Amino acid sequence: MTNLKTTVMTALFFAVAQPVLAEKGQNVCESMGELAYMVMELRQEGVPMSHVMQISDSDLVKAIVVEAYDYPRFNTQGYKEKAAGDFRNEVEVECYKTVDFD
Repeated sequence: MTNLKTTVMTALFFAVAQPVLAEKGQNVCESMGELAYMVMELRQEGVPMSHVMQISDSDLVKAIVVEAYDYPRFNTQGYKEKAAGDFRNEVEVECYKTVDFD
């Protein structure tokens, strides 16, 4: 991946991630899932973890980044998309386990 592509992807992550978590009208677990999907996309594209961690300003985002980078990186687009979707679902499951539905 070129440095320009890395810079653009990390900037996009920063621009989108924080508003996703801050959005009030959206389900928190759905927002976390979207964030997890974006982080895994960065991971699958080969963006260095240190770049993503530098722009992660909350412990929650950092924890998601660390988890994503524990996953293997795939070569084919289909496997990359599957990894992102699976990671999103795992994050959402853990979130829904902690949510009080009352």
